[in-house]
Amino acid sequence: MLFRRILAVGSVVVIGACAAPAPETLMAAEPGPGPVVKFDVFHTPLPDVPLPNDFASRFDALSPTKKRVNASIEVAPTQWEKATRAGLDELSGWGTLAAVTVQFTEPLDLKNLIKRHQGDLLNFNNDAVLVLDVTASSPELCKAVPLDMGQGNYPTSLPNLDLYSSDPRRSLQQLQYEEVEEDLNHNGFIDPGEDTDMDGVLDHPNTLSGLQGDPVLDFYERETNTLVMKPMMPMREATTYAVVLTKRLTSANGDPVRSPFVGINHASQTKALGKVGDCLSQYGLTLSDVAFTWSFTTQSVTDDYKTVRDGLYGQGPLAHLSTDYPAVISKLFDLKPRGPGINSQVLSGEAVQGLLGSLIEATGSNANDAKALLETMKFVDFHVLGEVQSPQFFPRVDAEGKPLPLYKQVWNLNEAPRSEGVQFWLFVPKNRHGPTPVAIFVHGHGGSSYAGLEVAGPLARYGVATLAINAPSHGVGLDRDTLLLVKSVFDGKGLSGLGNAILTGRAIDFN
Repeated sequence: MLFRRILAVGSVVVIGACAAPAPETLMAAEPGPGPVVKFDVFHTPLPDVPLPNDFASRFDALSPTKKRVNASIEVAPTQWEKATRAGLDELSGWGTLAAVTVQFTEPLDLKNLIKRHQGDLLNFNNDAVLVLDVTASSPELCKAVPLDMGQGNYPTSLPNLDLYSSDPRRSLQQLQYEEVEEDLNHNGFIDPGEDTDMDGVLDHPNTLSGLQGDPVLDFYERETNTLVMKPMMPMREATTYAVVLTKRLTSANGDPVRSPFVGINHASQTKALGKVGDCLSQYGLTLSDVAFTWSFTTQSVTDDYKTVRDGLYGQGPLAHLSTDYPAVISKLFDLKPRGPGINSQVLSGEAVQGLLGSLIEATGSNANDAKALLETMKFVDFHVLGEVQSPQFFPRVDAEGKPLPLYKQVWNLNEAPRSEGVQFWLFVPKNRHGPTPVAIFVHGHGGSSYAGLEVAGPLARYGVATLAINAPSHGVGLDRDTLLLVKSVFDGKGLSGLGNAILTGRAIDFN
């Protein structure tokens, strides 16, 4: 595996330069009986190291952060996972909302953690763990990241419990943490009939008390002694952070956790962690209060988007996009039947109001919501639906035109983009006087440009036009029966063209 090869090369370097001084750490680690941070690069099938961690990254001069995540693809058991890992290897750093995880050789004192991290309105001065911005050029240098440590900002309970009919635990609340006590006779061994989820592990409830039926812990996994800390807000992109485990983090006996090395950090990260000591002083701490620390760098979230944006304006390495995909409308839909003196591509606000009234009646929508929608839509003068051609940087189909599996539909700026039609719905307000301001509406996951109806009316009331667009892979997703019902309403109003324009698009049924 990659880590093993890297370490083998490192060993040769050390042997060949035995006269060189040993690399320095921030400070020597104190010995003791407390839990030790697990840091095993030879662990299989994957290295067992705290994550995110720049130790698990590699140098790349072409990366905006000069780093790439280093996920081994050799141990991937399936093509899907291998392709996913290859995609991870292209990331310029770790996620800005990635959970911080660290495993220990022994259990931690969870009551101590709860006391220090919950119910204090994010007062960091008593925390056992800190995640600090340690990038010298950052405007947030030394700022601590608010961490969820059981405060409930990331619910883990399933809204729909019966997801998989063959799941032996389908009636339980979670997929992530254990809820069941399998050791029915409390002898510490798997007896016949006890391993009810058939995972080869004698499971115990992941609760503070260890008893089944109590609230499940979502910041600590008892089975592996792993602390799971989730940022409450995105960290800065392309920024290096330090995870600082203080000596306030202890075992149930009160013994501080310990470093796996002779120093409080891995020697390769000493330079990156250079600001830790100065930063800790802002929280009433010094390096002598640190049990272990490591660094990680967040990925550049916006670099690719800026490159594409610049290209659309004729700048940068993708400057050809400005001529390949000019900012022009490629298609306007016929919304009503053509005829002499009829502009079939423009539909009056009144016609759409009547259509909406019929749709609301046919689908049994909430009366109050329907009334509010119809009331606001009276400020819309007319509607136009069309399409623009946009570059798309991930493939849909293979050379034979067959749909690719999802793990191959990956954004890649190194490949020539394909053209994809982007549908839009334009709501133009009444009482216009001169140029009209336009709000671009982008729907959320699971939606479509159809959701623009919810905001177009109120905006039109203030003289603002709304341009609602379909996001990649999205369109109006309706089941077969509802789709037939809706189409019949459009046809009954003589607006089958509008129906086709709305109900067709770039939606993909991922199921």
